[in-house]
Amino acid sequence: MCGLNALLCDDSLGRAAIEKMNAATTHRGPDSSAYISIPWHKQQSLFLGFNRLKIVDVHERANQPFQSSDKRFALLFNGQLYNYIALKNQLLTKGVSFSTASDTEVVLHWLSLYGEKGLADFQGMFALVFVDAQEKTFFTARDAQGMKPLYYAQSDEALLISSECRGIFASGLISKRFNHEAIPYYLAYKAAPAPATFFQDVWELPPQNIGRFPENRAAEISSYTLKKSEHVERISLREGLQEALFNHLQGEVNGGIFLSGGIDSTLLLALLQDLGISLPAFSIQFTDSPSPDSEYAQKAAKQYGAAWFPTPVDASLWDDFEAFVHSVDQPIADSAAWLTQLLAQSARKRGITFALSGAGADELFAGYNRHAAFWQALNHPQLMQILKAGQGALLPLLGLFSSERKRHAQQFLRALSPSAQETFLRFCAMQAELPAFEKKELRNPEEAIRWALQHDQRHYLVEDVLALSDRMSMWQALELRLPFLDKTVVEIAQQYTAQELLAKGRKTPLRELLIQMDGKPYVQRSKMGFGMPLSQFFHSQAALALFEASFPAGHPLHAYIPSSTYQALIAAHRAGKRDYAAEIYSYLLLFRWFSVNFID
Repeated sequence: MCGLNALLCDDSLGRAAIEKMNAATTHRGPDSSAYISIPWHKQQSLFLGFNRLKIVDVHERANQPFQSSDKRFALLFNGQLYNYIALKNQLLTKGVSFSTASDTEVVLHWLSLYGEKGLADFQGMFALVFVDAQEKTFFTARDAQGMKPLYYAQSDEALLISSECRGIFASGLISKRFNHEAIPYYLAYKAAPAPATFFQDVWELPPQNIGRFPENRAAEISSYTLKKSEHVERISLREGLQEALFNHLQGEVNGGIFLSGGIDSTLLLALLQDLGISLPAFSIQFTDSPSPDSEYAQKAAKQYGAAWFPTPVDASLWDDFEAFVHSVDQPIADSAAWLTQLLAQSARKRGITFALSGAGADELFAGYNRHAAFWQALNHPQLMQILKAGQGALLPLLGLFSSERKRHAQQFLRALSPSAQETFLRFCAMQAELPAFEKKELRNPEEAIRWALQHDQRHYLVEDVLALSDRMSMWQALELRLPFLDKTVVEIAQQYTAQELLAKGRKTPLRELLIQMDGKPYVQRSKMGFGMPLSQFFHSQAALALFEASFPAGHPLHAYIPSSTYQALIAAHRAGKRDYAAEIYSYLLLFRWFSVNFID
């Protein structure tokens, strides 16, 4: 819901620097911007800056940085604590008084009483900085799923913390240097390998971790534990999702929902109707290459009683590619980022301040095609060996299928490996050469699927899905909320076995629940990824001009990526030999982003 910035440095440098950091992240919280300074060791001060997007207790009294009445404790809190009312009631029994109705004040008092151990009780999405001015200590923390970001950097002059990398560099106290070591991982998995970033000496705090910064020492990063929900074994998936939706609707501003017409967002819409709640629904509508998504989204909105607002998208969108690249904090080679920004922009124009999203459901409930493919490979190892051995004869026959089915089949056959772990990683990767990974023996299908889901939750979900969801929605000052990642729902999902998740198809529990709510048509439709129609555009003449502008001779990235690498992909794609659209987009975005950040 906001953007936080913190800076520990010499008094003479801090005020101008924290103002620049706030200015660089004002898009995250346009409703108020402020900072305070707290005297620290020697000639240093701790500067706390904040840009607020007002959602809960919209009055000025709840603005941040937030301090206790005696000024001992201070807090920067980006996000939403969904169980803050329950925690507040506990604090009231201890004689704690409140001056606001915000969740921020609850967080401050809770941490004042319980310190780092108090994080175990939090249910929500957040990144925070908590300060004890009396003891001259502070710590940072991030929610368990990684829904809200936090970055930090240390130099001889300063310690810098921000919601975005751009906030750190805006300070002027650290130089921006490209981390070329992130390239191989990015080209395989679409994002930088967290906790590393595309910038040298800038790090991302991992989910469910605490960061401590002792004087003149390196950062100390460690995980914290969460308390298990007491009622999770007594409620159904439907009840858990209903509870999550109630939690995620907290606020004094207008909310909406991003609707793709797929299982996850449609299920949320159906559950909202079941609760007697109607939110406006926002969808992407491709006009050049019509997609079933918008048709199903319109149908779902009508069926479940939601006003529907499509956002038309056609090839002219590429005229704005440069503006989009300028909004990108770090490159994520997932075109869903651009679409998310467009949806957020559309929602904001209609007075929406927060929106619900179905993100996270696939990683929890085994909803991707790769999960289903992996399940089949695990349960039919002899057949897989036959297919692998005969792929030379099989691949030419794939021309009989649609381009989408052909692409999936090609990827499936090429990914098969004697190692189950390597097979799944190849299902995830965009290229044959995998970055180094820690090898693990997976002894049976159950163990293998559990590992695969945990891998997706730790990597793809955090580095791609949640990163783009936050950055692109907050670029438009809209908070995206994710009910499927509610603590209770996560714990319910973890109770399902691989057999229960996949034996009847991808994410069986969600499918069965939506069928119960008259959503069979949305369950029977084929899985569509949320992204741009890249393949079609990269065949166009307009794409050639974009390639020429984005891949100039002598580009510094050619030191790490020979031009022949992407030129071969472009030529093969345009000749119709294979669909390399995702790979081409990854190079295109990286090269343009590099130019914007290090050349232009």
